[in-house]
Amino acid sequence: MKADSANLDYLRTNAVLLVMFFHLLIFFGVTQVGPLSIRPMGILGVFLFFVHTSLVLMLSLERQQQKLGNRRLFSAFMVRRIFRVYPLSIVAVGVIFFLRLPLGHLEPGRLMWTSMGARGFFSNLLLVQNITDTGSVLGPLWSLPYEMQMYLFLPALF
Repeated sequence: MKADSANLDYLRTNAVLLVMFFHLLIFFGVTQVGPLSIRPMGILGVFLFFVHTSLVLMLSLERQQQKLGNRRLFSAFMVRRIFRVYPLSIVAVGVIFFLRLPLGHLEPGRLMWTSMGARGFFSNLLLVQNITDTGSVLGPLWSLPYEMQMYLFLPALF
């Protein structure tokens, strides 16, 4: 297990660094380094995060299966995931939306507000922006709908 943890730490570290440098470059107005776009760097970082999350969750499913068996595996897994993601997400969406904090997307030198109505607000609360094609009030929130949908798929894959 220790070797797995070191590998997972390495994977997560690389994902963090790729995404962090991507956002720093965007903030400072750099969209290309020589002839190369920086966009693939950010995309690779996000993909590495999804791979990391999938691996960690598969290990979690394995531990839960040993404790609970197959009978309550899906429901126990989903309850844990929902209570891990939704409470903070709901608070963040509400605070950002009602205070109109400019955290929706990144432009050179500043963060910008994402204008949206009630449909966008409720899509953000439910984490279904990718389905309703609405923006995210908080830039990094764009990936949480995909993560929540991944949670539905992983137990079946397990």
